[in-house]
Amino acid sequence: MASRPLVFLIHGMGKHDGTWAEGFVSTLDKCIVKHKYRNLVGRKISELVEFVPIVYDNYFEDTTAAWKKNSAAILEQASPAEKEIFESAVDWAAGLDPQSKAEEFAWTHAVDVLLWRAHPLIRNAVKTQVADRITGSIVKRLKDNPADLLNTSIVSHSLGTSVCKHVLEDLSRGGWSMGRTGFDPTFFHFTSLHTVANICALLDFPGYYGAYAGFVKPGPSGDPDSYCKYFACYANQFDPFAVVRPFEPPQWNHDMFDVKRVNHVHDLNVHALEHYALHPLVHITMFRSWLGYHTVPAEEEITAISNFATIGPKITKAAQNRLKELVSRSSGAIGSTPDLVDVLKGITLFYREVKP
Repeated sequence: MASRPLVFLIHGMGKHDGTWAEGFVSTLDKCIVKHKYRNLVGRKISELVEFVPIVYDNYFEDTTAAWKKNSAAILEQASPAEKEIFESAVDWAAGLDPQSKAEEFAWTHAVDVLLWRAHPLIRNAVKTQVADRITGSIVKRLKDNPADLLNTSIVSHSLGTSVCKHVLEDLSRGGWSMGRTGFDPTFFHFTSLHTVANICALLDFPGYYGAYAGFVKPGPSGDPDSYCKYFACYANQFDPFAVVRPFEPPQWNHDMFDVKRVNHVHDLNVHALEHYALHPLVHITMFRSWLGYHTVPAEEEITAISNFATIGPKITKAAQNRLKELVSRSSGAIGSTPDLVDVLKGITLFYREVKP
């Protein structure tokens, strides 16, 4: 017997607490009401899906609170091949003022990315916390109902796409010391993975954590070389972190992989998960993967997309021009072949202008 799908939510860069996913879930509910999807209207999405929000930002917050001490630890742990670029990144971050209100928002976003990429102890702590939440929830579901036909999905956003990639690679290989058995791809597949503003190619890691390496790709159940049945990637053309070195796997099965490209602007923070979820291409794809393709019939999808305003009512012409300039400057700072410092510069330029 199938119970409600389990949908794990993994946040991106910036400050997040235990309530962070409420905005995303609320946005999905508003989309149901706005577009009058007949199979969903009158219901809350949380009645149909069990959302499991995951928080890992506590490790970044604790570390940035003692930045001088912990930035030194980054350099102590750096491999010879990466020490020079990590030194440059730490020196660059030292030029920001986290005590300044104008700089604090950009600081939290940029330093999260720096710590994830350059601090292996924190990275491992984050992975352990996320993996424990995922596996613990799945094991509990099966313990409570051994006959459950598990439908498990993940929605990861921004930095969370890289976190998700690392965690699943470790689980698939049995390389997580705190892990539970049974997560070998031969025996376990996630139903769907949804990566919103996927930065795995932008923040590429060497080896099997590389953007397109490893098992985190779509394939049929029982395939020992894949870890999900369906993989979706969402990219907004006005999001600098989605368009510079976009996530474009060269040889994946495109019957099981989709890139959903959108171009709406309803808020200056086009990178936000909630902003992405507004677009029918995004939320309909998620609804269908969780609840079945016919949850939103084709004619309703066509109507929702055709009626969806690319430019939101609060976005003036001046705001559009400002966003275009901001995206151009952020993308230009990152460049076509970015290193870690380039990525941090692009994040800071963007979030100095864009506030929550």
